[in-house]
Amino acid sequence: DAGVSVLFPYTDWDIGTRDEGQPDTATIAQILAESGAQGINLDTQCPAYGASYDYYSAGLDIDYPIGIQAEWGIDFHDVSGGSFADIMYSVLSWDENGGDWDNRTYPKEILAKILEQRHQTIVVNRWTINKVTVMHMCYLTGAGYV
Repeated sequence: DAGVSVLFPYTDWDIGTRDEGQPDTATIAQILAESGAQGINLDTQCPAYGASYDYYSAGLDIDYPIGIQAEWGIDFHDVSGGSFADIMYSVLSWDENGGDWDNRTYPKEILAKILEQRHQTIVVNRWTINKVTVMHMCYLTGAGYV
């Protein structure tokens, strides 16, 4: 009610979490529904692994649609095996070092924002010293910046 959205993190390499006896997709969807959180950040998981669709489907199975924020959320160059169909269920995306900022080649997530205005794009650019170009791009396209 306060206008705050919550995404839970998920790292598939975590081996210290208790096994719930069901697929992680079902467990996470259930936890999100019980807590009222809106979605999940799938660190290092891209459409090639089917992660976005699997989590989206798990939410629908319990009648609780969840927002999916996968790395390389929409891959239009088919580098990760994704496709334009990913835009239907991956409503958030993020990419790190996804563009050559000095030569004005921007990450593919910006194309997702252009094609689907409701798509929320997050750009992560930790290693560039001069942030002016990336900040201009984020401002002009409505992308988020971390």
